[in-house]
Amino acid sequence: MQGSMSDLPKKIHAATQDLRQLQRDIQSPLPAAGPRLAEIDSAALKEFKAVVDYVRQLIWTYLQAESGEGGLNIDEQVRSLRLQHVTKMLHAIQQEVQGRKLESNPATVSFLHAVQEIADAAFQRHTPESKIGRAS
Repeated sequence: MQGSMSDLPKKIHAATQDLRQLQRDIQSPLPAAGPRLAEIDSAALKEFKAVVDYVRQLIWTYLQAESGEGGLNIDEQVRSLRLQHVTKMLHAIQQEVQGRKLESNPATVSFLHAVQEIADAAFQRHTPESKIGRAS
């Protein structure tokens, strides 16, 4: 679904129409509308909800920045939204680790190393001790 930014208004319009039709299908009591929500795989519903939630937050962030609310420019607001999103995901991973549901495999180890490197670099940039050391 890659395309140019000039296609974005058309994609938004098409997605809006698709979502409206999906809403009608979900709310329809008629069996001809397709499988009921309860018959759909819960993992697929959770993924769909996560994507819709993130897009909703992203749009809200753009609209808020456009109206001048929050005092941050659009890039700062989007960065803030991404950090909030990543924080939620990391909390979910933390709960899985605490519950021993996160299996040790190469992908998990690689991810955790990447998170550790990012955290270490951010910590060094944002702690007072590291700023003092760089000033001298």
